[in-house]
Amino acid sequence: MSETIFYRWIKNGSYDLMKALEHNTLTYTEYDKTKKAPRVSNKARWIFIKGGSYFGSKNIMKDRLLVVFTLSIDSSQIITNSKNHVNFEDDFVGEAKHLNKIIVKNNEPGAYGVGCSICPHLNIISTRVATKKEYARVIGCNTIEIKNGFDKIKKFNIETKLIVSV
Repeated sequence: MSETIFYRWIKNGSYDLMKALEHNTLTYTEYDKTKKAPRVSNKARWIFIKGGSYFGSKNIMKDRLLVVFTLSIDSSQIITNSKNHVNFEDDFVGEAKHLNKIIVKNNEPGAYGVGCSICPHLNIISTRVATKKEYARVIGCNTIEIKNGFDKIKKFNIETKLIVSV
């Protein structure tokens, strides 16, 4: 296999969703109240693999979309290599302090907090919104339980800073 699938819950209509889908990037932004605009955060970008114990819940779907990131095998190995990990329960001093590390948690195997300095080195082949079947498989339910419109994207307008439906 030459690629690996990772998932991330991203707030619908957010700047992060726009960047992920339009530019194949893994970002985390916070709203800067002073500048009244999004700004890139130094916090980790949390992603997860199918089959780990972290997957979110049905409630997370209320305002988030499940985004599928396809990474090259080399990028996947950067994320899953334990030499790059810092354990949340042991050596952790805050997400913004581990820019060159992958944060892992004992209670959430399969979830990875990617340090922001690592992100530019990842080869993200593609990003897309998950299918209904993928949603169901990831959160452990039947497709019939997934509401219609689960994948309706709200677009972030960079000029007006407003969320618009598409």
